[in-house]
Amino acid sequence: MRPPRLFDRPDILRAIDRLSAQIEPCVNAADGRGIFLASGGRFYLDWTDIADKPETGTAECGDPAHLLHQVKEGDIFMRRLAALVEQEIGGEMMFTETNVDYASGNTWGCHESYLVARGTDFCAGLVPFLCSRVIYTGSGGWNNQSKGLEFLLSPRVSHLHKVFGHDTQRSKPIVNLRDESHARQDDQRIHLILGEGLHSETSILLKSATTALVVALIELGLDPGSAVALKNPLSAIRDFASDPSCTAVASTEQGPGMRAIDIQRHYLQLAGDHLADLPVWAESVCRLWKEVLDRLESGEEQASPRLDWVIRRNVYTSFLQRRGFSWDTIHSGAALSSEEGQAVRSELFELDTRFGAVSGKTVLFQSLDTQGVLQHRISGWIPREETVTRAKLRGSIIRDAHEQGNRRRIVADWSYLRDQEGRVLDLKDPFTVNAEWQIEPGRRTDRLPFWHA
Repeated sequence: MRPPRLFDRPDILRAIDRLSAQIEPCVNAADGRGIFLASGGRFYLDWTDIADKPETGTAECGDPAHLLHQVKEGDIFMRRLAALVEQEIGGEMMFTETNVDYASGNTWGCHESYLVARGTDFCAGLVPFLCSRVIYTGSGGWNNQSKGLEFLLSPRVSHLHKVFGHDTQRSKPIVNLRDESHARQDDQRIHLILGEGLHSETSILLKSATTALVVALIELGLDPGSAVALKNPLSAIRDFASDPSCTAVASTEQGPGMRAIDIQRHYLQLAGDHLADLPVWAESVCRLWKEVLDRLESGEEQASPRLDWVIRRNVYTSFLQRRGFSWDTIHSGAALSSEEGQAVRSELFELDTRFGAVSGKTVLFQSLDTQGVLQHRISGWIPREETVTRAKLRGSIIRDAHEQGNRRRIVADWSYLRDQEGRVLDLKDPFTVNAEWQIEPGRRTDRLPFWHA
């Protein structure tokens, strides 16, 4: 009998890269990394000196309901990709959105991008909001830099070292200052890397929608962060992330300490006062925002969870009880000194990784959802903004190229498409619905490269 073929990590990554083009209509990315999809989004392998990993990116979205749909479509794409890899290689292919790795100590974030006019001063207005939103945007999990067991509402918080900065790999900031708009010169992209991959529809939608509303308030000329400015944002976000009771208090520049819930209610009040100047979906989002804050404050959320970190913590509570442990014994550290305690620690790390999985034999969140024990879904009642982005045009061209057998003759980027004849489709306007192919200025059409899958 022929022995099974052994695949190392590079083999698996190459298989992922190759098979990803078989799932839906796509074209190669212009920078040679991965593909752009007919959905308007992107898939690629991020080859870095930190860790090689597959990444998906949603299309540009005009409203939070569209973004939620895109995120869920991305999960479906990864499950289909996992099935193809398993057919070719065998074994179990588990893609996980867990944001920390317990073997290497690495962390991976779920990046967010928000479009604003260039020159918008958004930093001061955003920081208190971002520090306090972890009470409903945190994925939940363990501090992978701790030798014990420390549950955090947002495990990525332990890897944040600056309030502002340009680095996305080592010295991670609360607000990333990368100036890369992928759009017009007058456009600016707010690039946030502190967030995490989420499963709960409530958490996913609230994360993007509330942040977008705060950005909109800033663009209206308001200064939403001045009344709740934090003395030490890094200390505040760590305190908030370490407190499942949501009662931790952070010092503010104005003097009185404030809980994360208090800071969030401040932003919610401002949004409610300016609904006439905000998108049509703002009122529905504000109702959900208030409901979640009320549930966290009353303890209703902990009893009947809808948010990622609360669902996750309840799963771990049940696990600890079955093993004869409690949160008090875990926090004391004494129980972990035993051989059984160390085994429980390892099992919890594995459980956390599987909770974040979107593919594999045990997809824990999906299993709980299928059983009907979760109440996180909100699809259908958030109004859709009739805002069409360039993603629709990009996607239609990619689909047409696929149907005509020309996918290898076109490459894509966020802000343009290019074909083998030297023509370029300018997509710098994020809201363009019509664009004409143009010969790229100064580009020779008699000597063009050929792009391969």
